[in-house]
Amino acid sequence: MPKRPRDEADFNGSEGNSEANKRRNFDPAIETNEQALALLLNQAENLIEHLRKLQKASSSGVSVAVVSQGQLLQDLQSASTVILPAVRLLAKDGVNTHQVKDVARDGSSRENISGAALLQTPTSGTAGSQSTQPRASQVSSVSAPPVPSPLLLTPFQAENIASSLPPLPPILDQTLETAVFTHAGMAKIQKSQLSYDRLEWLGDAYSELISSTLLFSTFGRASPGRLSQLRELLICNSNLGKYAAKYGLMQRVHLSEEFKNSKDAKKIPGDVFEAYVAAVILSDPENGLRRAGEWLKALYSMTIKDQIRELSRKPEMRHIVEMDREQKVPIEEEVPPKQRLSTLIAVQGVKLRYEDDKGGPKKDKYNNRLNVFTVNLYLDGWGEKNKWLGKGTDLNKKVAGQKAAQMALDNASLMKKYRDKKLAFLAARDEEGAENDNVDSE
Repeated sequence: MPKRPRDEADFNGSEGNSEANKRRNFDPAIETNEQALALLLNQAENLIEHLRKLQKASSSGVSVAVVSQGQLLQDLQSASTVILPAVRLLAKDGVNTHQVKDVARDGSSRENISGAALLQTPTSGTAGSQSTQPRASQVSSVSAPPVPSPLLLTPFQAENIASSLPPLPPILDQTLETAVFTHAGMAKIQKSQLSYDRLEWLGDAYSELISSTLLFSTFGRASPGRLSQLRELLICNSNLGKYAAKYGLMQRVHLSEEFKNSKDAKKIPGDVFEAYVAAVILSDPENGLRRAGEWLKALYSMTIKDQIRELSRKPEMRHIVEMDREQKVPIEEEVPPKQRLSTLIAVQGVKLRYEDDKGGPKKDKYNNRLNVFTVNLYLDGWGEKNKWLGKGTDLNKKVAGQKAAQMALDNASLMKKYRDKKLAFLAARDEEGAENDNVDSE
């Protein structure tokens, strides 16, 4: 059942407040009709293309229910999200930026709180005093962190793999930014409550959930174990630390000398990156989650580009059976390569041998904490002895054997040679059998 839109009661227990709802949904980046029209013109070609696809699907007899489960819906949702601020403004369903700031100044709307309030205890002061009022520049975080939707981001596509490091999204709240780059040890020295510890905890959860939904929607036929292996590649501390190094985040961290040479120092870059993710999201209640998600998606695509490209050669592996509510897309059971190879060239007396390669790689090239298996395939028969046909490497030994068989099948000329020999053998055997039948009948 679809979730109802969050209204004012979700935040403060009161009944619907339409003006507050408008303020919360307004995007300050779109302030005038001219800006709104410019945004629509900029996105017109992309939106029209998706609408034409929808029209074509409908005219071809594809039901709305099927479209609602496919890539087209996700593309339309993404395009709609981009133009939504302009549509709201043109529909007079919003307020301008100055009104939003005025609300923050006079304290009439308390659904948003500052980054400081999220990270440290309130300072002393009387209710309504200047010391307890959030500054307008601080009113940038919702009272509860937003929850990602599985449809927030479209699946990975080979053509959309980032070719260079994506821009680092800014943190729109100074308090949150200060916390991101302050180690707990330094905060203690400075007698401050601001450090990245809590943000790291939240950023870890966001990174795991965003990566999980991306992988689930991209690798539709992958097992839970395989999805976990891919996710580990993306969000393990060492990989996040590499991201942090590429952006130079550690150069901005306030770290005491005591911790610079500690045994936990290697973990700090990854922790800072997770904190940065959380801060980007919290500092921008309207678009922070989407901005962080698109940024992480681009980074992740560079890390698992080989797996994404491999998937593009097997589009049937994208189908998500759990999202196919009408089960109109049949899942055909593919005959395993080992079985196809045996059917193609093997007969009694011809043997295919799968043996472990003792000299093969022991660790996964993407994650050296994972063991891999390498299997060689040999043929005994058709005039050959110990003939090498192929090799496969995988985290799963059975899959490695299947890959070795597939490598042999991909050698078309060699397969034709042995297939012809098998056909000649079968023809001679059938002819001999027919002659024996004739002798018996006489």
